[in-house]
Amino acid sequence: MRSNPLTDALDDLTWGRTMLIFLVLTFGSAVLYYSAPFVDKGSAIVPTFLHSNEASESYSFSNSLYFSIVTEATLGYGDYRPVGYCRAVAVLQVLTGYAWFGLMIAKLTSSFGAKYRRIQRLVCGHWYNYTIHENNRSNRRITIDLCEVYPSAIDGGLRWSGSNYESNGKVLGTYQAYLIEADWPNLKFVYNNSPSDDLPWSKGIMDIQFMCDENNRRAYSLNGTCEDFRGGITYFHGRRIERGSALLSTLGSPNEFLREIKKLANELLSAHENVT
Repeated sequence: MRSNPLTDALDDLTWGRTMLIFLVLTFGSAVLYYSAPFVDKGSAIVPTFLHSNEASESYSFSNSLYFSIVTEATLGYGDYRPVGYCRAVAVLQVLTGYAWFGLMIAKLTSSFGAKYRRIQRLVCGHWYNYTIHENNRSNRRITIDLCEVYPSAIDGGLRWSGSNYESNGKVLGTYQAYLIEADWPNLKFVYNNSPSDDLPWSKGIMDIQFMCDENNRRAYSLNGTCEDFRGGITYFHGRRIERGSALLSTLGSPNEFLREIKKLANELLSAHENVT
């Protein structure tokens, strides 16, 4: 899935960090205004109309903070003005303040879809899922589905589509699933298989729990259940298919793809037998 770096950065920026930027900018500028006379006697924040009782107040930190807030908000009351290098500080603060307000507006307008964009970054891509069907230890059957999770252009959510295969490579049908509920890392889809005569599921609800890497940047495996409207619950497991894998690279070569399906099925069955 291609992502927009700017949108990703806005989604990762929390409201707490946004307010921290505001506080650092406001109090940092106030400190520069207040310390200006100690560095350069010609620099200060002074009253525009100087009265005798205001002269001593012009160098207080409260007045510096007041001027910083008024400057950042571009209110421009005019009761105080910068002189010396404080003018440069005021110009930089105004420009940075504009950028901060722009950031706030962008964050606010993009926050409505942030939840689903984050989930899309975590789960979109190719996956294989498998289900072990067994009546007894000597009668085991495995079905595999290869699927792709991608953003929905209609509602901004997720779509899940793929094909089901027997362990011998026989195609059992295709399916579509649509996201209906998201409480990360748990996602709920409604699915529809077609045809579904050889499968224990046709239409129903699919509950999936995803597992992410250490940095929580991408999901790599999943466990799920299919609760079919015809009755019955099926359990399945899945893993992400990495780019360049044999399964993806052989999609255009039916014979090679069939061999990869059989190979994967045997590996999964062997692993299941070792566990059980």
